[in-house]
Amino acid sequence: MSTARAPLPIRRLAGVLVAALLAASAAKAETRRIVLRSGEELFGEVTHAVDGETIDVSTVSGERRRFPRAEVTAIESLSGGRLAPVSAGVAAAEPTASPPPAASASPAPLQATVPASAEPIASPPPRRPVPPLPAGGPEATPPRPDGVGWYVRQAPSLIAVGVALVALFVAGVLRGEHRGAFAAFRRVRILTLLGLLAAIGIYAIDLQGRREARSQWARPLHVAVVLVERGRLPWETTRAFRARAAAANAWIRDERHRRQPGAAQPVWFHTFGPVSGEARPAAPEDAATSDDVFDRLLYGVRLRWHLWDVDAVAGVDAGLFDARIYVYAEPPAGPRAARFVEGLGEAGGELGTVDVALDDSMIDVAWVAVIHETLHTLGATDKYDAQGRTVVPEGLAEADRRPLYPQAFAEIMAGERALSPEQGAPISHLHEVRIGPVTAGEIGW
Repeated sequence: MSTARAPLPIRRLAGVLVAALLAASAAKAETRRIVLRSGEELFGEVTHAVDGETIDVSTVSGERRRFPRAEVTAIESLSGGRLAPVSAGVAAAEPTASPPPAASASPAPLQATVPASAEPIASPPPRRPVPPLPAGGPEATPPRPDGVGWYVRQAPSLIAVGVALVALFVAGVLRGEHRGAFAAFRRVRILTLLGLLAAIGIYAIDLQGRREARSQWARPLHVAVVLVERGRLPWETTRAFRARAAAANAWIRDERHRRQPGAAQPVWFHTFGPVSGEARPAAPEDAATSDDVFDRLLYGVRLRWHLWDVDAVAGVDAGLFDARIYVYAEPPAGPRAARFVEGLGEAGGELGTVDVALDDSMIDVAWVAVIHETLHTLGATDKYDAQGRTVVPEGLAEADRRPLYPQAFAEIMAGERALSPEQGAPISHLHEVRIGPVTAGEIGW
């Protein structure tokens, strides 16, 4: 019995498609970046060719995962430190926002010695069409901040102190200890000072207790990341910066899973802004290390007053967040101008700032700085010396690697990937950094 054969052009086309699939299956395995529609990013080897239905991925952390093709928006090759598309055939039909390229210039060392996402904001229309953001997902839409619970119930404590002071004064009056205006005034003054001392003590105990409770990781911590423009930035750049919060959330989740598989999301980053035209008060050169307590106190008061204004404009409720990081971004001076990123964060505190010349090549570098300063607020210390070189072994992400150099990853608190004891490579992407064992111990992991 004979069967009808397909026309020759169709058979040739089918042969070409089969050959392409076989070639893709036999392609040399290499580390690639896989971007999902939820905004999550994976780094690893594509171990199964795209067959029209699913794609298999073996991640760098040893995890094997399978996704429907419709969930994968892009697969990109990591070659020469830059990103190059592999094939349009592995991308989903709808366009998505393309990830930023690697940095073209070396960032300055991160400096720190002291001190989901927000609702869409009104903004001018973009100058050119902008691809849609990835569809919502657990990483794309952080849960609403649940507020920083009081370690000490301040209101009842302060009321109790006030009632006790009034009772002492009334008891003194009844016993006749306040005869005369001068004696009464003296008694009121003493009781007022005692009340202030008690209030300060309650606040200090509460603040210290809340900061220590963060390291217990009983619940996810919520960090507000506020973008402040120091010059007009392209709308596409600010939009891409906000969208990368999903990658930062996925990165810090994966870092915790490397040590505690199955642990809950440790930190949620919530983006706000951009806020335009805000100028941070200038700090004295030695504000971070000055022995002059008055200078440091004055600068701290001025900075917090300024940040209250920024929060009001950006819509940040400071009481809902465990920490706040303010990214002061300015456009690069020119195409050939050097890019920079610098940071300052409170050691074990709640505030941090990042200064960056922001364009598409610096978005990931800026987020590395944001995470760096966030970890400072949780107790992590810098892992580089005065010359910006990695401190060994504390600053190595893989101190047990053999051979020790070059390191495959940079320690998040070191600011560079150590190639040798005297040489390091700048960080240009989130996937290049990890939380090393010393930093993990400092933050309670």
